[in-house]
Amino acid sequence: MTPIAVIFTITYGILSLVKSILDYKLKRKILDKDNIEGVTFPSFAQEEANYDKIPFLKWGLIILFAGIGLIIIEVLGYNINYNPGPLPFGIVLVSVALGFLTYFGIMQTMFKDKEK
Repeated sequence: MTPIAVIFTITYGILSLVKSILDYKLKRKILDKDNIEGVTFPSFAQEEANYDKIPFLKWGLIILFAGIGLIIIEVLGYNINYNPGPLPFGIVLVSVALGFLTYFGIMQTMFKDKEK
């Protein structure tokens, strides 16, 4: 691995660790607070459990569509060594954008069903 990739990986790991610790402390403060009115903890836990599944859906769709974009590049037989250009990057970016739009559509449908 290149030194830049190692630095980014270590930085991302440290930031993820700090974020998880701060999230834990914030949740602990909310739960320890005595004057919470109108909050039932079982529903709070249920909403949190449902929320935890949403990022997995988002990143799963993004990775799926990025993979589809890479497969399209391979099927087209595009070789970047002989024909350099922005085409492969455009295909991957459009595929990732389609993944985000698909996620957005699914989330709109989920929240629309909850409101009814």
